[in-house]
Amino acid sequence: MSKQLSSSILLHQLQRLNRRVLEIALRDFGQMSEEQLNWKPSVDQWNILQCLEHSMLFLDHYLPLLEQVLQKNKLLTPTPTYKVSQYGKYGIKMVKINRNNQLKLTLHSRKAFQPMEEPQTAGDQQTIITRYEKNVQKLANILLQAESLPLGKIKIPFNFGGLFKIKLGDLLQVLVYHTERHLVQAQRVLYDDNFPIDLEALEADLAHRSN
Repeated sequence: MSKQLSSSILLHQLQRLNRRVLEIALRDFGQMSEEQLNWKPSVDQWNILQCLEHSMLFLDHYLPLLEQVLQKNKLLTPTPTYKVSQYGKYGIKMVKINRNNQLKLTLHSRKAFQPMEEPQTAGDQQTIITRYEKNVQKLANILLQAESLPLGKIKIPFNFGGLFKIKLGDLLQVLVYHTERHLVQAQRVLYDDNFPIDLEALEADLAHRSN
């Protein structure tokens, strides 16, 4: 049985995690070479850019829905607590990593959220990273707006057919945890033993750190 959650504490936690995800993504991947961003540990695994693109596409779908719903319900008042719905609980469980940063479940992405298979050019890479950054920042703004709204009373479609809806608080958790999930996935590519190292960039970074 789901328990009542403090709305303000939950939003504060999501805001902090969302901010940290963006900081790490830009720090680790923002200056990578074309070879590094397109490198795959194996043929059937995503590269770093595909992980970021998937998160970007997922947010591309849900952020406009959230913005419309928030605008429509802006006169509502917040409630101190909120309870996760059954559908929301399932969605959160599907995307949230555990305390050891392990991906508990293997998910099959919808076709609309699938990243491109072909290696991306430098221009495409920058477009994806820029859109990723903008979307995570938009999510940050929505999390701030949500402070003045009832997380449990507003419902949002959670699939393309609109067959079922989840609460605002549920969807905010799904979006933040989903973004975190694929950041961790991208970091696993980065930490692979065979990941190509840019020696010039590494030397420059070490020199910068020593000054």
